[in-house]
Amino acid sequence: MIVEDVIDTVCQQSAVTKSLLSSKDRRQFIVDARQIIIFALTQLGFTQQFIAEQLNYKDHTTVHHHLKRDCPVSHENRRRATQVVRQCEYMASIEISRYKPNVEEFLEKVQQIR
Repeated sequence: MIVEDVIDTVCQQSAVTKSLLSSKDRRQFIVDARQIIIFALTQLGFTQQFIAEQLNYKDHTTVHHHLKRDCPVSHENRRRATQVVRQCEYMASIEISRYKPNVEEFLEKVQQIR
């Protein structure tokens, strides 16, 4: 699923574990990783409530705060989020193209049975 791909990619790039992401730790590099994930998932069209559930927040208000935060670090995090989205979309397209021939073969076999 693309959500896990985004989280995994950001964790690898930021050297943050998934357990640190879901912790209450407020060190800057962890907050930045969370913000990158939030920006990336927002670009992909997920709701604030869904993103909050993925990051184990109580509700969507923390996600909303991350989205409205305006500082130089936020601008860099938005740029990094865009890169993560492009990378994950590319990986998803490769995954789809790998399964596409199998789907076409399956559909042909279904047509033969009918």
